[in-house]
Amino acid sequence: MSNKSVKIGKPNRQPDGKFGPGNVANPNGRPKGISITEMVREALEEVEPKTEKPWKDLIVKRILIKAVNEGDQQMIKAIWNYIDGMPKQSTEISGKDGGEIVVKWKE
Repeated sequence: MSNKSVKIGKPNRQPDGKFGPGNVANPNGRPKGISITEMVREALEEVEPKTEKPWKDLIVKRILIKAVNEGDQQMIKAIWNYIDGMPKQSTEISGKDGGEIVVKWKE
């Protein structure tokens, strides 16, 4: 019989709460196979039995009704962002009196 011991329970954590060397939260990684996103995409292609229309068409119709007929401002904004994308903002940074910025760090 061997004298090996096996730890069962939580992975070894350091005092700061981080995992110790060689310990990870998900040692097996992401499960293989179809993702939930792919499952939803496939389901949206299926036809709803009562209307005989694809689910994706019904969702788009409901989004438009909520935005236009009900005047839902958040839905209007969401549609706008889907069509045009989120507004982009650029920022220019300069040093004192418009000069360059020097960044120093210790190695």
